[in-house]
Amino acid sequence: MILAGEASGDRHGADLVRELKALNPQLTFFGMGGDRMKAEGVELFFHISQTSIMGFTEVIRHLPFIFQMKKTLEQAVADRRPVYAVLIDYPGFNLRFARFLHQNNVPVIWYIAPQVWAWGKGRLKDIRRYVDLMLCILPFEEPFFRKAGIRAHFVGHPLVEQIEVSGSSSAFLSSISLPDDRPLIGLLPGSRSQEVSALLPVMVNAVLPLIQQGRVSAAVAGVNHLPPDVYKPAGEAGIPVVFGKVHDLMGHSTLSVVASGTATLETALCGTPLIVVYKTSWLTYLIGRFILRLDRISLVNIIPDEQLVPELIQHEANPESIRKQILSWLDQPAGREMVIEKLARLRKQLGSLSASREAASRIQGRVSGNGSWE
Repeated sequence: MILAGEASGDRHGADLVRELKALNPQLTFFGMGGDRMKAEGVELFFHISQTSIMGFTEVIRHLPFIFQMKKTLEQAVADRRPVYAVLIDYPGFNLRFARFLHQNNVPVIWYIAPQVWAWGKGRLKDIRRYVDLMLCILPFEEPFFRKAGIRAHFVGHPLVEQIEVSGSSSAFLSSISLPDDRPLIGLLPGSRSQEVSALLPVMVNAVLPLIQQGRVSAAVAGVNHLPPDVYKPAGEAGIPVVFGKVHDLMGHSTLSVVASGTATLETALCGTPLIVVYKTSWLTYLIGRFILRLDRISLVNIIPDEQLVPELIQHEANPESIRKQILSWLDQPAGREMVIEKLARLRKQLGSLSASREAASRIQGRVSGNGSWE
């Protein structure tokens, strides 16, 4: 069984399934994920287009569906009796489901550890009780979890092996019908409908005056599983929406405006300076402020324990503030170059391991009896 509830988890899950099948072609998988996992042969009971829910108030509205999802997957476990379950990130659902799996004697392996070091140290007791092995993708996570009595191993970060920028900037710009004589601003509003709806209009309004002045061009990273209507603000502004080339957009942009989440680290690994933005309902924001234990929200700033890039949160995530930061970097290239140098050092911190291959090796070694949880 393998469970991923978001687009990033689908990608990591697909890579892991591919590596596990290379070690044991007889393996079959079922659970939830997206198109990438489906392409690797995973039988999906739920698709990430149904499960990408963010924020406390949003979760409350979707509780009936979440209960139905849990009940359906519990029945699938009873019917299939998996030899183990791999949970990928998605802690709100997966931690509760880990309890059910543990109670039904299904070994639980968690790949892409929940970021409880930031928001939920009280959850460590449950993780220690229900999770047999934690596979960590950030260097500081292994000692953090081991100190709490949880079996944990750092396997490398999957994005390091996934990031691939192809071709030249001029060829990329030509492919999306944009000129190559001005800076490109990449706009990455997220992978969930609600965050795209909240952030894309703000991003568009931030760059539109600069486009009209001929100072920059811009493009939006689109996500295939979202309804086309969420990208309407970009279309109305004449800004192209690019599908299937997100790393090319990140890598060939002069700088990017990125929704808080996995895409911030992806952009950083492409070596592109970025502005992190985050906006949600006020209730969700206030609850998050209450439970968050860090001063920073982006891994780009958390990993090096340094403010490498600006974070514009909630009311600060407005067109004027974003535009001001864009102009600051365009008008002061030395500052942008300094950020690029620091992003290169950040990439080195994440190491060079193939995370999916290392994770698959640890999982298969344990299941085949040639290894241990330790």
